[in-house]
Amino acid sequence: MWISLLCSFLFFQLLFLLAIKKKDNSIVDVGWGVSFIISMLPIFFLLEKVSFLQFAVFVLVILWGLRLSWHIFRRKVGQPEDYRYAKWRTTWSHFYLRSYLQIYLLQWILMLIISTPVYLLLQSKTYLPWSFLGIAIALFGFLYETIADWQLTRFRNNSSNRGTIIKSGLWRYSRHPNYFGEISFWWGIGLAAYFAQSNWLAFIGPLTITILLIFVSGIPLMEEHLKNRPDFILYKKNTPLLIPSKCLLLINLRPKVKIKLM
Repeated sequence: MWISLLCSFLFFQLLFLLAIKKKDNSIVDVGWGVSFIISMLPIFFLLEKVSFLQFAVFVLVILWGLRLSWHIFRRKVGQPEDYRYAKWRTTWSHFYLRSYLQIYLLQWILMLIISTPVYLLLQSKTYLPWSFLGIAIALFGFLYETIADWQLTRFRNNSSNRGTIIKSGLWRYSRHPNYFGEISFWWGIGLAAYFAQSNWLAFIGPLTITILLIFVSGIPLMEEHLKNRPDFILYKKNTPLLIPSKCLLLINLRPKVKIKLM
């Protein structure tokens, strides 16, 4: 565990130094997904025996982390510093010290907290079959987030959509399907860890990411950024915030039965 802490800590120091050189703190977003992998790798490779559940979690976290970092990297290439960080650059006093403490050190701590169920699973020697229900939920969340991000990227890359907001695909059923997938992923990991160890600490990670995305850094910032746009006001009125109005999207396929009153 100490090796894991050291590796992940050094990774965030590297991100901080790179951000200073590039004058771009949004680099930390690119490294966010990878930081979970770096934190997990030492623990996994020092295991004497790897169970199927541990291997499944290991693969899922790697897929999740690499996909997220690659998605943000592709969106970041050729772009200036994200507007959130750019605003802080002009308003924060003692900018570099505050950046280090409030962005890099804080994100390292949050990553460790969110990773708690992963650590529990990797240290668990036994598990219940119910743990695989959590794995299934995590896989669903990963796929849901991946599809939502892919649909958003394709929408943005279409020049005819410039100046509009996406309302199709999974974005038709909620305003933040990518965050719904993210939250589902971590609650799945948390459930798998709880059924493996019966330890309520398994839920500290999912609870943390849920609070962050709903109340702090995810949804509130996006909603604030778009709140004055007429098309978003209408979209907001007709579309749920997070949980899809048709969670499985198959409800539209049910047969319509007409009842005739005699």
